[in-house]
Amino acid sequence: MLVFCIPMLCEGLVAFEYTGGLVRKPNTLVFIGGLGDGLGTVEYLTDLITALEYTSWSVFSPILSSSYSGWGVGHLGKDIDEIARCVHQDVMHYLSCANPRPRHPVLDKDAAVEPFTRPPVDGAIMQAPVSDREAISWVIRDGTDRDGPERMRDIYQRTIARARSNPYEDDNTLDTILPLSVTSRIGYPSSMPVSSRRFLSLASPDSPEKPEEDDMFSSDLSDDQIQNTFGQLRSRGLLGSKLLVLYSGRDQSVPPWVDKELLLKRWSMAAGDCWDSNSTIIPNASHALSDDDQAEPRRILVERVMSYLEKNRENLTIWLGFPHVRNGAGQADVVHQPLLPRPGGRHPSVVKCCSSMSSSPEPAKQTEPGERYKPSGAKMASPTSAVTRSDNMQCTPPKNLAFSNSLTVLDAAELPAIVVCTTSAAIKKIHEETGPNY
Repeated sequence: MLVFCIPMLCEGLVAFEYTGGLVRKPNTLVFIGGLGDGLGTVEYLTDLITALEYTSWSVFSPILSSSYSGWGVGHLGKDIDEIARCVHQDVMHYLSCANPRPRHPVLDKDAAVEPFTRPPVDGAIMQAPVSDREAISWVIRDGTDRDGPERMRDIYQRTIARARSNPYEDDNTLDTILPLSVTSRIGYPSSMPVSSRRFLSLASPDSPEKPEEDDMFSSDLSDDQIQNTFGQLRSRGLLGSKLLVLYSGRDQSVPPWVDKELLLKRWSMAAGDCWDSNSTIIPNASHALSDDDQAEPRRILVERVMSYLEKNRENLTIWLGFPHVRNGAGQADVVHQPLLPRPGGRHPSVVKCCSSMSSSPEPAKQTEPGERYKPSGAKMASPTSAVTRSDNMQCTPPKNLAFSNSLTVLDAAELPAIVVCTTSAAIKKIHEETGPNY
C-alpha cells in the first residue's frame, strides 16, 4: 500500500492518501479521527481501505492542527476553517453551523482572514457519535480507582469554577491551560494540555438548557436544541445526499442511562429526509472497534459503509467522521465533508489553479479500470524516506509505508487551490498540468 502526502492550504497541514498505486479513482472517502487520533490510529480503517481497494473510492486521511494532542487547545471554528480548505473534524458542526461561521470574540479578534465559506458535502457518515458531557458526568458520578464520587464532584466543580474565572490571559488574547494534575483526574491523558475554554465547551456545565458548541450528542438535549444541529442539515444546504449514523452498541463512553434507540430516533426525526435509513446501532461494537472481540462489529461497519458508498458513488467525495473518546472523557468531534463540486460544477479555486499552471502539459497516460498507473519518470520514495514539500517542511512516513515523490514541482502559491480538491480527479488534473515529475 502506498500513502501520498498532499499539502493542504494551511501551512503545516497535510492529507495522506492510501492507495495501491496511482489509480485514477473518481470518488473519495475522507476519514477524520477524533480526540487524540492521527494517521493510522484507528484500526478499523484498515478494513475499509482493504474493502475499497478495487472500487472507485480512494481514501484520504488529513492531519489537522487539532489531531493527536492538538485538540486540547483547539476549537471547532478553527476545525471548520481548515475543513473549508480541505477537511473538518466535526461533521455535525460543519453541516449545521452558519456558513460562514460566526467569528469567535476572542480567538478571531486579531485574525486577518475572515471565516471561510464552506463548500457543500456530497455525503457524511458519523461513527460512534458520543456526548463528552455525559461521558464526563459518568466519571464524576461513579468516581475512579483513585477518587470516589464525592471527591470527583469536588474536583469537577473546582475545575469548572477555575476555568470560568480565568478562561483567557494577556488581555484576553491567549487561552489559559488547566493543570494537568486536574484534567488527568477527570480522565484525560496526563500529557494532554486542555485549555479552560475547550474544557468548558466539552463539559458544558450549563447544559442541557444552554449547551456549548461541543455538546451536540447528549441524550437530554431538547427537541428544539436537536433542531439546531440535525434539524439544520437540509436548510444549510451543505449535505448533498443523506447522513449515515453508525452508533456503537457497547461504547465505553456512553453511560448506561442513555437510551440509544430513542436517541437515534430523535436524531432521525430532526434530520428528516437527510437521514439515511441504514443508520443503526452496531451490536457489541466498542467505541473504536479495536478490541479483540470486534471482528463482527467491524464487518458490519464495513458492510454499512460500502452500501452507503455504493448508493452515493456518483458523488465526488464522502466524509467519514469518527468521534474519539479517551478514558471516559469523551469527544463529540466528528468529521466529514467533500470539498469538490458535484458533477457539472467546479470549485472556482480549482479553475484558478489549473489556469495558473503550465500551458502545455504532458497528456496523462490512460489506464483501464483496475490498472495501476505510474507516470513516466515518477519516482517512488522508499518507506523510510521523507517527503519534501514546497514549503520545505518534511513529512516522515510511518514505518512500512511508502510515499510518492514530493510535490516540489509546484509553487507554494499554487498549492492551496490544488488541495481544495483532494480527490483522484484533482490528482489526475495535476498530472495533466504538471507533467511526469509530479
